[in-house]
Amino acid sequence: EKEKELAANKAYLDQVLSYANRLLGKSGGFLFGEEPCTADCFFLPILRIFSVVEIPGIKEAAYQKYTEL
Repeated sequence: EKEKELAANKAYLDQVLSYANRLLGKSGGFLFGEEPCTADCFFLPILRIFSVVEIPGIKEAAYQKYTEL
């Protein structure tokens, strides 16, 4: 059961990063334009996961896959 939940969480994280990558690719530097907004504040803790979680290669793989991050 835990493995199933972990896989689902990884899939959700992948979706969030994918959406953010697309938004950042179209905007002027933040999720919805040239100025930061509340969405950016909520998104930053997701990126902080990569600083806290010690899974070898996860940060590098994410930044390689989602180049706009």
